[in-house]
Amino acid sequence: MITTQRHILDCLIQEAGSKADLPSIGSFAGAHMVAVQNQKGTGLCSRLPGGCPEVMAKESFNLSCHGLAGLLRQQNTGHACWGLAAVNSLLNPGVRGQAVKIQDLLQSLGAGKNVAVVGHFPFVDRIRGVFKNLWVLEKKPQSSDFPESMKSYFLPRADLVAITATTLLNSSLAEILALADKKAIKFMLGPSTPMGDSLLDLGLDYLGGIVVQDVDRVVQGIRHGTAFRNLEGISFMVRTRSRIMT
Repeated sequence: MITTQRHILDCLIQEAGSKADLPSIGSFAGAHMVAVQNQKGTGLCSRLPGGCPEVMAKESFNLSCHGLAGLLRQQNTGHACWGLAAVNSLLNPGVRGQAVKIQDLLQSLGAGKNVAVVGHFPFVDRIRGVFKNLWVLEKKPQSSDFPESMKSYFLPRADLVAITATTLLNSSLAEILALADKKAIKFMLGPSTPMGDSLLDLGLDYLGGIVVQDVDRVVQGIRHGTAFRNLEGISFMVRTRSRIMT
């Protein structure tokens, strides 16, 4: 059975919908990220280029988190990031896992192996030397990156595939999973990562996301346009297919 992007999104929205619906009591947009807050927690999501998320920040006060989650289906638009932030506001607070940075686990499990990373993360150049090969695939390639259009060449050759969570926003995750070798270890990482069960059930092995610990500091950073790597008030969390890492 081929997993489609729509199926992936439906599974995530359904999982978020299994949680008690909560009103959005705060929604915030900055140059790099958006956030949706409810009475039990806050979810983040990176912005896609373009769109008008600041407008949605005002409109979303009239929507519940279940209502906002449905916006994730509006792929490749500014609305999708609000949908994923709402999903994360329901799935990520209080999640249990291992409090480590996913790049540390990536470095450990990928040592001496062929590694493909979908999306350019700031840490990739720092740990490049531990891998046999590191292929970074990016829609807007930097100096050592490969264009995203070459994914059909590199992904089947990778022992480990690390995927940015923004592939949940731009219609590309299903194709990436289909191209990756079935035996490859598959990561999803980044601040937009939903930390629920559905992505693990669909074949991802590790989820590396964040939990908001200090809403005021996070919101202040978002509003000031702080890049995620400098954002304060968060903790890192990793989940695996065995659900809880010990």
